[in-house]
Amino acid sequence: MPVPATAPWRAGAMPGRRIDRKRPEGRRRAAARTSRSQGTAWCLRVRHGAGRFVPGRTRAVAAVGQVRDWHDGSHGDEPPVPGTGHLSTLTPIHLPGRAMRVLTLLLCCLIPLSACAQDARFTPDPDAARLVTEDLDRFWAAWDAAAAVDGTEARSAVFQAQYLDAGSPGLEAFARLRIGDGAKLLKAIDKHPRYYASLRARTAALAAELPDIRETLGRMKVLYPEAVFPDVYFLMGRMNSGGTLDRTGLLIGVDMFGGGPGAPLEELGDWHRAVVGESGNLPVIVAHEWVHFQQLSDTGSQPTLLQAAIGEGVADFIAELGAGRHLNDHVHAWAEPRAATLWTEFRGRMNGTDYAGWLYDAGEGGTDGRPADLGYWMGYRIASGYYARAADKTAAIREMLRIDDFDAFLKASGVPEEFEGRGG
Repeated sequence: MPVPATAPWRAGAMPGRRIDRKRPEGRRRAAARTSRSQGTAWCLRVRHGAGRFVPGRTRAVAAVGQVRDWHDGSHGDEPPVPGTGHLSTLTPIHLPGRAMRVLTLLLCCLIPLSACAQDARFTPDPDAARLVTEDLDRFWAAWDAAAAVDGTEARSAVFQAQYLDAGSPGLEAFARLRIGDGAKLLKAIDKHPRYYASLRARTAALAAELPDIRETLGRMKVLYPEAVFPDVYFLMGRMNSGGTLDRTGLLIGVDMFGGGPGAPLEELGDWHRAVVGESGNLPVIVAHEWVHFQQLSDTGSQPTLLQAAIGEGVADFIAELGAGRHLNDHVHAWAEPRAATLWTEFRGRMNGTDYAGWLYDAGEGGTDGRPADLGYWMGYRIASGYYARAADKTAAIREMLRIDDFDAFLKASGVPEEFEGRGG
C-alpha cells in the first residue's frame, strides 16, 4: 500500500514486559519519512543495539529489548532478563526542492514494494488496519491432524508444517521471536492439554470481539492524531507471550487469554494462573502494544529502570484512556498503600539498569505478597501525574510518546513531591 509522503511508517517499538530468563531476540523499529515542506528526507539505516530517539541531525527510533510481555518471553513459567534490541537510525538529508521532489517520488514507489514484500501495512486510518485471525484456523487444523498421528516427533512435524510453516507473516515473526518450532509448541500443549483444548471455543468467539478492538483503535486515533496503525495478528503460541511487536505489526498471543469462569486452570502453575487473562482483555493488550508502536524516546544504549518504567507506564496509561482500563489493577492495589516506601526504593535505583523486583520478574513475588512488575505502577503514576498537570492534553500525549529527558518528565509529573509528602 502506498505510504503518504507526510506520514511515518514504523516497524517495532518500545516494548514491554518479558517472562523468560533467556536474553530476548532483538526487534527492529524502522521508520522512513519525507518532508517536502522542509526539503528533508529521512533515510533508514538499521544496525544491532538498543534504540534511542535523538533530536537533531540524527534520529533513532526507539527499540528496547524489554517488551511488555507477561506477554513476551520464551520460557513459560520462568522470569525474564532484559536484553537488547535493534537501532533504526534516521539520518536527515537536505536537498534542493527539485531533487527532493524526485526523491519523494522514488520513495513513494520503492517503499510500497518493500512493504508488499513483507506483507506489512501501516496506515493512518484505524479502520484500514487489518485484524488478522487466519492463523487460528490453521492452528486448529493442525491440532486435529496431530491427533490422528502417533509419537511426539510426528505430532511436532504436523504443527511445524501445517501451522508454523504455513502461517501468515505475523505468525512467521511470532514463531521466530516467541514460539521457536513445532517441538517447543507441542511441549507447551502437552503440558497444558485441557487448557489448550478449552481455547478452541474461545478463539471461535474472537470474531465477536473484533468490533471492540476496532473501536478501541479509533479512540486511540482521537487521542493521538499523528498515529499510524499496523496490522494486528491474533496467534496461538506456547503460553509465553500475550503480545509483542515486529515490523509486520502487533502480534497477540491469544493463548494467554483463556481465563475466566469455567476455565480449566488446574494444569497451570502459579505464575500462569496469575497472569492468564480473559478474552475480553484483548482490546486492552492491543491498545498497550499499539502505544509501544508509537513510542519514540531517548533511552541510550541500555534503558535505565526509570526509562523502562516510564515507557511501560505510558503504555498502560494511554491504553487505559483508549480502552477504559489497564491490566495491572492488582499491582496498583498492593502498591498504593506502600507508595512512599516504594518511591524511596525506586529513587535509589532508578538511574541504574537492574530491574529486579520492578520489571520483567514473572510474578514470583516476595513473602509479603509483593507482585512482579511494580515498575508498571510507578511508570503509570508518573505518566498520569504528567497528564493531569498538562493544560493541553493532546500535546501531553504526544510528549509522553516522544520523551527526550526522562528526569525532567519525572519532575514535571509531581510524583516525587507527592510520594515524599506521604512520608516513608
